[in-house]
Amino acid sequence: MKAISPWIYGMNGTSLNSSLTGDRMGGNRWTAYNWETNASNAGRDWYYENDNFLSSSSTSGAAILPTLQADGTAHHSLIVTVPMAGYVAGDEAGPVQLPDVANLTRFKQSCRRSRQFYSGAQAALSLTPDKTDNYVFTDEYVNWVESHKQASQQVFLRLGQRARSVGRAAATAYASGSGLDARCANRHALHAILRRE
Repeated sequence: MKAISPWIYGMNGTSLNSSLTGDRMGGNRWTAYNWETNASNAGRDWYYENDNFLSSSSTSGAAILPTLQADGTAHHSLIVTVPMAGYVAGDEAGPVQLPDVANLTRFKQSCRRSRQFYSGAQAALSLTPDKTDNYVFTDEYVNWVESHKQASQQVFLRLGQRARSVGRAAATAYASGSGLDARCANRHALHAILRRE
């Protein structure tokens, strides 16, 4: 008989309950979470609203850092959602209207950082991302999480593609309107990389 992993006893959100051993940061907001600015989108749960619900801080990763640190201290595991729907919240300006989804004015593309964007030293992953470009790099987010967790802390990655999220709606609208941007069509490649690690 094989022992049950201690990391399966947890909840969505931050528990810090002594009988639980793990937490999950998941749902619509984490699927469309812009780790660079902490903007997120509520999806169908609340008017597809882009806002600062997860954190009002402008420091990259601030929405997830308190849970990451608290779970590390409590020896809890953490499941982190990696946004894979193609787009994340690009602002904190409230409800998103259908025309905004179709023309992507309220979103940033979410994809892995690659040599298609940068070359040489600029291709390296950064812990201080460029917040002024139109991209949010998922592999930089994973690298940021890995660099901020405690050495022995168990962190699991969940590849977020919730159908009810605005990121998925934006990706669908964009793909059907003008063709998927080839530079960000590599989210499937990131999926394969993350599954191997």
